[in-house]
Amino acid sequence: ELEKPGVYQDLAAKSDRLQAMLQEVLDRRGIPAIAAGRNTFWQILFMAAEPRSQTDMMAGDAQAMRALDMELLRRGIYVLPGVRRFISTVNTEEDFTATAEALDAACAVL
Repeated sequence: ELEKPGVYQDLAAKSDRLQAMLQEVLDRRGIPAIAAGRNTFWQILFMAAEPRSQTDMMAGDAQAMRALDMELLRRGIYVLPGVRRFISTVNTEEDFTATAEALDAACAVL
């Protein structure tokens, strides 16, 4: 499957789409976080700009990130708290919509 032409470009486009959807939710809810990532991975980080180093990562609000991740888990989005997530070839637009809806609900209680 991974040897098919264009598969990695498709995965990166899916990841970009999901990140944009999640960032829209964060912005609309006024949550001081970014939906960051590269290629096939994404993560919601409580910081002002995408990190460039491990020092940047350590400066983020890990407690807020964990609280958000726990709320996502409560809403059926299975994430390992504090760890980045990956897009796969089986993820669909419906998966992304469900993730964005769960994030919206989670942000409402933060």
